[in-house]
Amino acid sequence: MEPLFCSVRDAGTMIGVGRTKIYELIGEKRLKAVKIGGRTLVDITSIRGMAEDLLKGGGDEFSR
Repeated sequence: MEPLFCSVRDAGTMIGVGRTKIYELIGEKRLKAVKIGGRTLVDITSIRGMAEDLLKGGGDEFSR
Protein backbone atom coordinates (compact mmCIF):
# COMPACT_ATOMS: atom_id res chain seq x y z
CA MET A 1 0.00 0.00 0.00
CA GLU A 2 1.33 3.42 -0.96
CA PRO A 3 1.44 6.18 1.64
CA LEU A 4 -1.39 8.72 1.52
CA PHE A 5 0.52 11.59 3.11
CA CYS A 6 4.08 12.79 3.47
CA SER A 7 5.87 15.37 5.58
CA VAL A 8 6.29 18.94 4.42
CA ARG A 9 10.01 18.29 4.00
CA ASP A 10 9.39 15.21 1.85
CA ALA A 11 6.82 17.11 -0.26
CA GLY A 12 9.42 19.79 -0.91
CA THR A 13 11.97 17.18 -1.91
CA MET A 14 9.49 15.57 -4.30
CA ILE A 15 8.88 18.78 -6.23
CA GLY A 16 12.20 20.51 -5.67
CA VAL A 17 11.19 23.41 -3.43
CA GLY A 18 11.73 24.34 0.20
CA ARG A 19 9.44 24.02 3.19
CA THR A 20 8.36 27.66 3.03
CA LYS A 21 7.11 27.22 -0.54
CA ILE A 22 5.19 24.10 0.46
CA TYR A 23 3.44 26.06 3.22
CA GLU A 24 2.65 28.81 0.68
CA LEU A 25 1.15 26.26 -1.71
CA ILE A 26 -0.93 24.83 1.15
CA GLY A 27 -2.10 28.33 2.06
CA GLU A 28 -3.05 28.98 -1.58
CA LYS A 29 -5.04 25.70 -1.55
CA ARG A 30 -2.87 24.31 -4.34
CA LEU A 31 -1.78 21.46 -2.07
CA LYS A 32 -4.01 19.67 0.43
CA ALA A 33 -2.72 19.02 3.91
CA VAL A 34 -3.89 17.75 7.27
CA LYS A 35 -2.69 18.33 10.81
CA ILE A 36 -2.14 15.26 12.95
CA GLY A 37 -0.90 16.17 16.37
CA GLY A 38 1.70 18.86 15.73
CA ARG A 39 2.65 17.59 12.28
CA THR A 40 1.47 18.93 8.95
CA LEU A 41 1.15 16.13 6.40
CA VAL A 42 0.70 16.79 2.70
CA ASP A 43 -1.70 14.72 0.59
CA ILE A 44 0.41 12.90 -2.01
CA THR A 45 -2.44 12.88 -4.53
CA SER A 46 -2.51 16.69 -4.44
CA ILE A 47 1.25 16.79 -5.14
CA ARG A 48 0.77 14.57 -8.19
CA GLY A 49 -2.21 16.63 -9.35
CA MET A 50 -0.29 19.88 -9.09
CA ALA A 51 2.65 18.36 -11.01
CA GLU A 52 0.29 17.22 -13.78
CA ASP A 53 -1.26 20.70 -13.95
CA LEU A 54 2.20 22.25 -14.23
CA LEU A 55 3.17 19.90 -17.05
CA LYS A 56 -0.03 20.65 -18.95
CA GLY A 57 0.43 24.40 -18.55
CA GLY A 58 4.08 24.27 -19.54
CA GLY A 59 4.92 27.33 -17.43
CA ASP A 60 6.40 28.23 -14.08
CA GLU A 61 3.30 28.19 -11.89
CA PHE A 62 5.38 28.50 -8.71
CA SER A 63 6.23 32.13 -9.33
CA ARG A 64 2.64 33.38 -8.98
